[in-house]
Amino acid sequence: MRLVVDLTHQGSHYLAIGASLEGNTVLCSQLHVCNLVPSEERDDIVAREAKGSADELAAFTAEWIGEVLRRPALQYDGRRD
Repeated sequence: MRLVVDLTHQGSHYLAIGASLEGNTVLCSQLHVCNLVPSEERDDIVAREAKGSADELAAFTAEWIGEVLRRPALQYDGRRD
């Protein structure tokens, strides 16, 4: 299962983040905006992995996405125009 959060500015995609779930493991990472595979384009977004129950993984994923989205440096920087 995969969750993708696609951020846009005036209709232009500039960042994708997401979580991939396999069994009892989730990987939260930045995704390439075209093919949605894990990417390290921005060094300020660090991938994290966790193992646990469904509830634990849901909480971990929500916390990671919240941390990423609250960053002031995450504002649109014009790189995708």
